[in-house]
Amino acid sequence: MKVTVRAFGPIMELIGRKQEVDLPSGSTLEDLAKMLEKDAKVKQGKAPEILNSNLTVLVNGMNAEALRSRALKEGDHVDILSPFVGG
Repeated sequence: MKVTVRAFGPIMELIGRKQEVDLPSGSTLEDLAKMLEKDAKVKQGKAPEILNSNLTVLVNGMNAEALRSRALKEGDHVDILSPFVGG
């Protein structure tokens, strides 16, 4: 199944701005995060902690905190946002 992942802020430098990810059917947000972390480590030499950090993760626009173990579906959109600083 294909899921679209978009990253914003500094996390974008580690995992890329936008990518379509092919996952096995039944994969969860945790499975996706592990895959992205592993890929980032291979490319950059360091891995971000996507779900266990101060990053905000949205699935189809909804906060993903309660959706971590829910299976993703074909066509889902996952947004990963670094903390924003405002003045």
